[in-house]
Amino acid sequence: MSIQEPFLLQSYSNSRRFQKAKALVYASHTSTTRSADGFVTVAAQGDGVHLLDVSSLHSIVSHTLGPSTTFSCPPVMQCSADGQTYSSYVGIASSSDLSQGEANQTIWAWKDTPSASTSAVQQKNSVTLPHDVYELHALSQNLIAISNTGSISVLDSELNMRETKNASPSDYSGNFSSAGLASLILVESSKSASRIRALYVAEDNTLQDLGSCSIPLCQAVSCNSSGYLTLLCAPCSLHSYQLALSPTSSNIQISRLAPPVHLSPLSSISLLALHSSFTILCGIAQKKITLLLWDMRFSIVLASHTFDVPERSDTTSLIASSKEHPTEAVLVVSSSPSSLSAKTSIFVVPLSVAYSSTIAAAMGRAAATAPWLQQNEGPEMQLESKKKKLLSDMETAMESRRPQSASQAFLAWEKEEKKNGAHISYGHSFVKELLNVALQPAKPANFPYSSDVVRHLLELGVVSASMVDAGLLNILRIRNDWTSLRMSLKKVSDLLEVDIIDCLRHVLEHEAPSNAMQVDGPAADAPTLPDFLRLCVSYTCSPVALRAALRRYLPEPGSLTRVLDVLDSWLGQWPGRDVSLLPPKKALDKNAHGVYVVNLSSSSTDDIPSINEIASFIQAILDSSLLVILQHAPAHHVLRRISRRVETQIHVVDETEKLRGPLEAFVKAQGNTLKVSEQGKEQLADWRQRSKLAHDQTAGAIMVYQIEHLVL
Repeated sequence: MSIQEPFLLQSYSNSRRFQKAKALVYASHTSTTRSADGFVTVAAQGDGVHLLDVSSLHSIVSHTLGPSTTFSCPPVMQCSADGQTYSSYVGIASSSDLSQGEANQTIWAWKDTPSASTSAVQQKNSVTLPHDVYELHALSQNLIAISNTGSISVLDSELNMRETKNASPSDYSGNFSSAGLASLILVESSKSASRIRALYVAEDNTLQDLGSCSIPLCQAVSCNSSGYLTLLCAPCSLHSYQLALSPTSSNIQISRLAPPVHLSPLSSISLLALHSSFTILCGIAQKKITLLLWDMRFSIVLASHTFDVPERSDTTSLIASSKEHPTEAVLVVSSSPSSLSAKTSIFVVPLSVAYSSTIAAAMGRAAATAPWLQQNEGPEMQLESKKKKLLSDMETAMESRRPQSASQAFLAWEKEEKKNGAHISYGHSFVKELLNVALQPAKPANFPYSSDVVRHLLELGVVSASMVDAGLLNILRIRNDWTSLRMSLKKVSDLLEVDIIDCLRHVLEHEAPSNAMQVDGPAADAPTLPDFLRLCVSYTCSPVALRAALRRYLPEPGSLTRVLDVLDSWLGQWPGRDVSLLPPKKALDKNAHGVYVVNLSSSSTDDIPSINEIASFIQAILDSSLLVILQHAPAHHVLRRISRRVETQIHVVDETEKLRGPLEAFVKAQGNTLKVSEQGKEQLADWRQRSKLAHDQTAGAIMVYQIEHLVL
C-alpha cells in the first residue's frame, strides 16, 4: 500500500473580498462511466462552477457566475446511468440575482450533456429552502440539504421538495455529515459534547431517523459506507468507531475499534475515511504537507507521503471519492486571501490500498508509525518510569550477585501494580529487558541469575525465543536450568528446531553410559531421555527445519538408535490403550457464544505423545538420516519392530476410517451450530421439530412412499 506523488489538477486565485467565506474553493468527486478516474466538481468563490475530468485534466463544463456570486457549501454532481447527462447542484450564499431573504437558502442546478465538440447547457434551475444550506449530499437519487442548526430537506433531482425536517429544540447543532450508499451520518455538537444521528432514505423517498448516540466532542469526522467512523478530537487525537444497527431495537449502536491515537503536532488536519478501516489524514507541519494512510483497526500508519506546501498555504481539505474502493483522493490546499498572490490549488493524490484490513499488512509497521505519535504523558508515562526504575534496581542487584533481591524487586513491583487495579502491560521490549537482566547472558556460566523471574515470565506466557539474542534454550542449558528449559518447551511457541535438537543432543550425552565427563558441569535436574524427548516430540515444529536440525546435531547413528528405541516403546504402548470415541466431560467447555466445544488439551493426561506426533518424529528421523542408520547394525532390530507396529496401526486406522461416514453428520451439525452462533443468528430447531414442520408442510400431498422416524 502506498501514497504516490500528488499532481495538480487546477488552481484558482483568491480574492480578499471573500476572506470571510467558510472556504475559498469547494470541491467534490463523482465517479462516472465516462472517465476511469471520475470528475471533480469545483465551486470557486466569485468565479463559478466547473466540472473537471481527472483523467484528462481538462474542464468538461463551466458555469461562470461572476464576482458577485458566492457559495455556501461544496457542490454535488449526479451522473445519469448512461453517463451522458450530468446534474450539478450548489448552495448559493449571495448573488446579484437573489434577494436578501434568499441568501444562504438557495440551491442552483444545471443539467449538462457534454459531447466531443460542444456542450449543450440547459437553463439554470433554482429553489429556495426554508432554512440555510450548509451541506449538500446526493443520496439514493435524491438531494439532501442540511442546515448548520440540524434542519434537513429532501429534494428530487429536479429540485422538487419532498420533505423538510426542522431541527428539534436542543443544545446541539449540526456541523459535520457524511453520506454512505443509502444512509446519512450527521454529527451534532454542543459546547461540551457531540452526538451522532443516523438517517436513511425510505422507499417512499422520505428521510427516516435511525436514532442517535453520544461520542466525544470532535472537530472533524469522516464515515464510510461500511460504518467505520473516524473522529478528530482535541488536542490532536484520533478516535475510531464502528457503527451498526442494534439487532434488538431500531437504533444505532457504536463500538470502539481501538484506543485513541495521540498525534504529533499538525495544523489544518483533515480526514477522509476510505473503505474498510482505512483512513487518510492530511496536515501541515514544518512547511510541508503530510499525508498518512492509517488502518484505524490496528492504529498503524501503512503509508506516508510528504511534499512541499504551495506558497503561503495554511489550509487543507480532503475530498471523498464516490468509488467503493477509491484509487485516488482529492486534496484542496488554500492560502489566506490576505496574502499577496494567494491561491487555492486542487491536487489529485493517487492511492494504492488493499481491499480489506489485515493484520499481516499491519505487522512490522510500528516503527513507521512512531514518528507521527505524540510522546506518552500522564499515567502511561508514569508506568514507563516505574518500569525503568525496576530494571535499574534489578540490574544493580544482579551486578552485586544478589539474584534473590532482583526477584523480590520484581515481585514487589508486580504486586504494587495489581494493587492499583490497573492491567499490567507486559510489552515485548519490557519483557526482553527483564530477561536480559535476569539471565545475564553475557556473564560466565557460573554467574548467579534470577531463575524465579524467568519462570514467572514463562508461566505468564509473555516470553518469546527472539527476546534473547544468544537463544533462550541455549542460555538456560548453559545455566543448567533444565526446569526453566522444560517450561520453555511448554510455554514458548517460537523456539528454533536447531535449539531443541541441540538440547536433545546434550541430554543424550549426559545419559550416555560411556560418558563419564560432563562438559557443561553437573546438572542436578537434568531430565531423562524419555521425559525430554516427550517434550520435543510434542512441540510443533516445521518438518523441513526439524530434518535439518537432526542432520546437524544428531549425526551419530548410535544416538539416533537410542531415540528410535524410545519412540518404538511408545508405539508399543498405544495398541493396549483404550480409544475413547466420546470426549470426557472435563474436555467440554462453553465458548464465548455459549456453545459446547471440545478442548482436549485441558483434559489430556497422557504420559506419552500422541501416535500422530510419534509417527511424524520417526518420519523426520528416517527422512534425514536413513542411510546413516542402515549402516548401524544395532538399529536394524529397532527398525523392524517399528515397521511391524506401524503396519498394525495402519490396520487400526483403516478400521476406524469406516466410522467417518456415520459420524460426519454430527461433525457438520457441530460446525453449523458454531457458525450460526458466531453470526448471532438464532439456532435451528432440533430434528424432531424440523421433521414435524416438514410433515405439516406436506400435509395433504399424495405420495407413493412416506418415511417415518422410529424412536426407540
